[in-house]
Amino acid sequence: MERHGALDIVIHNAGITRDKLLANMDEGRWNSVIGVNIASQLRINEALLGADQLHKTPRIVSVASTSGIAGNRGQTNYAASKGGVIGMVRPRRPCWLNAAAPSTPSRPAS
Repeated sequence: MERHGALDIVIHNAGITRDKLLANMDEGRWNSVIGVNIASQLRINEALLGADQLHKTPRIVSVASTSGIAGNRGQTNYAASKGGVIGMVRPRRPCWLNAAAPSTPSRPAS
């Protein structure tokens, strides 16, 4: 920060899974996924915005997942965290903030 000044872009790419059916999921699995996949992004964004560490029109990109849109069996915690990422980016302004939800191709490459 001293050398280059404020940040132009932040990319949130950290993410973990702790797969288990919801009925069998303990609180530790739930909390670890929520903590890494969404709470860490919130804390970093708040720290950067609060400390005026971003340029006037920063770009913040969060990696979400199609599981956050459609869910996935055995990944309730993961789907909730990635759905939360999608929901979190919408109300944040004046930043340019977006979430990308990569997916797996539905057919083999030719």
